[in-house]
Amino acid sequence: MDGINILELRKTTREAIEKGLEEKRQREEHDQLARENLKKEKELKAQLIMTQIPGRLKIEASAGRNHAIIMSVDYDERGKDVFLEGRWRYDPASLGGTSAIVWNACKEAGLNLSLEFWHDGVGVNSGFNIVVH
Repeated sequence: MDGINILELRKTTREAIEKGLEEKRQREEHDQLARENLKKEKELKAQLIMTQIPGRLKIEASAGRNHAIIMSVDYDERGKDVFLEGRWRYDPASLGGTSAIVWNACKEAGLNLSLEFWHDGVGVNSGFNIVVH
C-alpha cells in the first residue's frame, strides 16, 4: 500500500488501545476510591448520630417525654444518602445509607424504634423521623 506505513499503524493502534485500557483502569480505581470514601463518610455520620442518643434520651426523659428524635430524614434525600433508590415508603426497609446504618445499629442494640412521617402542613416539606422510645 502506497503511503501507508503498516508497521507505524500497528504500533500507534497498539499504543492507543493500551492508553485507553490504562485510562479505564484509572477511572475504575478512582470510582472505587470515591465509593469507599462515601461509605466511610456515611459510617462516620452514623457514628456521630449514635453517640448523641444517650444524651438526647436523658434530656427528653428529664423533660418528662418518653421518646427522642434521633434522626430526621427529608423527602428530598431519597436516592441520596438516606433512602434506597426509587423507594419512599413508610417502612424501615426503604432506608439506605446513613439512616439504614443508624436504624440497624439501634435495632441491634435493642432500642425501641419507630419511623414517623412528618410534614409541614402545606405539603411542601415532608420526611421521616427515626424515633427512640
